Amino acid sequence: MNRLVLVIVFLLAVLPASAQQAPLTLVTYDSFSISEDVLASFTDQTGIEVEIVRLADAGAMVNQAILTKNNPLGDVLYGIDSTF
Repeated sequence: MNRLVLVIVFLLAVLPASAQQAPLTLVTYDSFSISEDVLASFTDQTGIEVEIVRLADAGAMVNQAILTKNNPLGDVLYGIDSTF
């Protein structure tokens, strides 16, 4: 199973039921690739839309996460490697 799907399923399990009505915002790097069919299938199966915010790279993601910690850019941060 795709790691992203596993991450999203895990988050849905721990998010409060009321939060599941809003779109899930995924912050990731700019070369992250997922097909529209996979996103559409996920939305069809769960009723939850995924919005993707793409930043330059893992370094930019960590930097933005720190700078926006009081008002995060998204719900999930995906794509940080072991150097960060």
